[in-house]
Amino acid sequence: MAMNPTPVELSSKAHRRQNLFRFFSPKTGRMVELESFVEFIVWLFFEFRQDVTFLCERPGYLEHRNKGRVSRYLPDIFVRLIDGYEFLVESKKDEDLVLVIDECRVPRRWPIIKEIVDHAGIPIELMTDRKLVEHATAVANWRQALPYAAGEAQRPRHELRKLVKRRFEVESVLTIGELAADIADWEETDVCDVAFWYVHQGALSIDWDASDIGRHTVLRRKNDGPGEAL
Repeated sequence: MAMNPTPVELSSKAHRRQNLFRFFSPKTGRMVELESFVEFIVWLFFEFRQDVTFLCERPGYLEHRNKGRVSRYLPDIFVRLIDGYEFLVESKKDEDLVLVIDECRVPRRWPIIKEIVDHAGIPIELMTDRKLVEHATAVANWRQALPYAAGEAQRPRHELRKLVKRRFEVESVLTIGELAADIADWEETDVCDVAFWYVHQGALSIDWDASDIGRHTVLRRKNDGPGEAL
């Protein structure tokens, strides 16, 4: 697999599907297209992780020839961590795990997939919607935060970034409403974009809860964030 793989283009038939998830990823700096909701929430799980440095959807076909038979596999996601560790991700609905191997439920094609990736020498993780249940609140909030972070990544407002940075140099904890009131010359949506971009970068954290993102959402300065520091 290439050092920095690029995504395999979706077929024209896939592009016509109504359940296609298309969004801008701050992590990759480009538009991403995913074919299912499970792929989308798995991507979100990695998008906001500070130890993830590189993501790629459909990172290229892997092939393996065994006894004259050629098997091909297109992974859902390629992940690289900050320590250089790389692995593939196969995302499935829990209901699609129809085989049991070594007391583990796996997809029907899992034996072939494992044979191919083992031959390629790259690890793979199987992630399901059920496996992400314990992260459900965080993923739901990341889903709300993504458009804001993406907005700033696509249209950088460097002057506003400086204002937000200065405000958090004075106060380590602020709500969205307090931050917007202190920077009244800018629209609240602009302030949200920058604030959540800093969250994505690892410089701010959020007190996540089950409620929608709003004026009462609490932002906290992180002094040890691996991303862009405040």
